[in-house]
Amino acid sequence: MFVDRPVPSFSASSSGGKAAPPNGTRIAFAGEEGWEAFCADPHGKLATRLRLAFEYAESEPDPAERMRLLTFAVVGDGAAAAAVALAVAQLARWMMPPEFAESPARVVLAGEGAVESGGLEGVETRRGRIEQVGSNALTVGGDWIAAGVVLRAAPVPRSAPVRKVSALEGLMRRIGFPVAEAIGPGAA
Repeated sequence: MFVDRPVPSFSASSSGGKAAPPNGTRIAFAGEEGWEAFCADPHGKLATRLRLAFEYAESEPDPAERMRLLTFAVVGDGAAAAAVALAVAQLARWMMPPEFAESPARVVLAGEGAVESGGLEGVETRRGRIEQVGSNALTVGGDWIAAGVVLRAAPVPRSAPVRKVSALEGLMRRIGFPVAEAIGPGAA
């Protein structure tokens, strides 16, 4: 079924000069809890999902269901989501069995401010309000898109600076003693 090929490199040079997903880009599979670091490893969790979609599609007699299985949707805005969609397209192209040459995988980047995919080879952009996201479909701008794999992509949010609390201040707060907040230059 799968042809033994060299493992691809998903760097900026292999993406036609486009940026690879920035460090800290994270993804979440629709229908599952939690975010994880994005990894384009051909043996990782994302690649396993794509491989399973290809395997199910290979034995699926219904053309509409086969098309759904071969559609991979990335939900998100900005450079991080665009880079993840491009990496998914490259990974899918690399993993695609020869028998799917007639009906290649479809990668959809969906979001309100989704980056135009003109320069992202193999990625279709759908701009609009994301109304619903499920594990096998999403609705964007009123259009329902069935997909075999749906994931969200986003950069890691920058956290606000945290003010350190001394042990004495923490104890004072716990017992209800009023603590004055320091304001202005030199405040810790």
